[in-house]
Amino acid sequence: VHRHMHAHCTAGSVLAGRALDEVAWMSIFCSALVISTTIHVQDFPDVAGDQALGRVTIPIWAPRASRLFTLLAIPAWTIVLCRVWGIGTVHSAVLGAMSAGLGRRIYSRRDREADKVSYVLYNVSKVAGLMHRATTHETVRCGY
Repeated sequence: VHRHMHAHCTAGSVLAGRALDEVAWMSIFCSALVISTTIHVQDFPDVAGDQALGRVTIPIWAPRASRLFTLLAIPAWTIVLCRVWGIGTVHSAVLGAMSAGLGRRIYSRRDREADKVSYVLYNVSKVAGLMHRATTHETVRCGY
């Protein structure tokens, strides 16, 4: 079973009451790390609204540092995940270049409209990674 596709079976396994294997746990762990360290991307477009409501989000608390961190975190996670899941060199380079471009965009384009587009691209990049795995590796039967 390719661990690339097996990770997509995690939710179905949990719902079906099956025990999770090492690959499923690694998928959950990696997802939690990526989400917990990049979730603030969703807050960039609405800094003014959050400030008006008295919320203190990461982009409000650390406006420059949060963008610098994002510039570095998105490509870093891409490199790490490509290695963890055994993605080939060419595909890793393409995904790495895309993530570096997205990180640069989030860092350099700081107006509300650009941040909205960046957030959409951030989510599309996650889907692109999933589509890559689904189209370049044999399909794995999840067993449900």
